[in-house]
Order: sequence, then structure tokens, then C-alpha cells
Amino acid sequence: MKPLTTVLLCLALAVPAAAQTATEPALPNQWAGAGVFFNQYASPQINGTAAYAKKILGSGTYNFNAVNFLSYETQPFRVMTTVETGIAQRVTRFGAFEVFALGTLGPATAGDEDGTKLGVAFTGGGFAFAGLGKGWTIGPVLRVTKPTISDTQWAIGLMVGWGE
Repeated sequence: MKPLTTVLLCLALAVPAAAQTATEPALPNQWAGAGVFFNQYASPQINGTAAYAKKILGSGTYNFNAVNFLSYETQPFRVMTTVETGIAQRVTRFGAFEVFALGTLGPATAGDEDGTKLGVAFTGGGFAFAGLGKGWTIGPVLRVTKPTISDTQWAIGLMVGWGE
């Protein structure tokens, strides 16, 4: 069997298996986490995020707030900070993972030889979290950030958090 056919067959069989969970655990009312990300635009290629989410609707809609530390320039390396707020919406459950879509907007600032730059940043993406027990979660995150003061940046990483 060709490798692509094998992968597609495994994915097709995994979807019904993931859909057969007996009961879904309750989502937390609030959650806080931090993560580290690989970013192709950065040098070094590491960025960080701290986030807080508060449930605003019972269906899995959260007010999502994040402080991101991204690259403003790669040479010389300069940091851009964004402080964003928006919505995280639960999309589905896949096995042990709760899957969310994310959209945030907020100010972005960076310092360079001309002084401090100020702009706006939009971030879109998604994340999936699995429970580790006692409120702790871990999961992958994929995001794309478009600041007005820098180039579009995509990042993939891992976040760890706690919710109640």
C-alpha cells in the first residue's frame, strides 16, 4: 500500500473512533497558560506567550487574552510585544483533545534605532488541549500573527496551562 493511502486510511478510521467518547468532561470556567513557540521569522527561532481565558458562554466560548513576545527584526534581533484580546471558540473534541479556534486583536510595540514603534496586531489560529489531571493541560498551538509594524509571522508550539 502506498504511504499516502495508508495515512488517509488511518485518519479515516481515527475519526469515528474519536467520535465515540462516552462523556465529555466539563470545560473549565477559566484557564491560564504559557507556551514556547518555533517562529520562522525569529533569530533565535523561539518566541513566548502567556495567556488567560475566561468562559463567557456555556458552549465553549472564551474571552482569550494573550501577551506575545515575538521578533520585530531578525538582524539585529529586536523583540516586539503584543497584548491582545479576542475570542477562543471550542470547535470539537478529538480523542483526549479539546480543539479551539482563536482570533485576537491588540496593540503591538517594538523599539528600534528610531525610537518606539506602535501598531496593531491580529492573531488567528487554533490550539488543542488534553487534560493531565488536577486542572493541568498541555497541547499544540498553531498561530499566524499579522502586526502592522512587522511582517506576518507564523508560529507552532506547545502550551501548558491550568484551569478550574
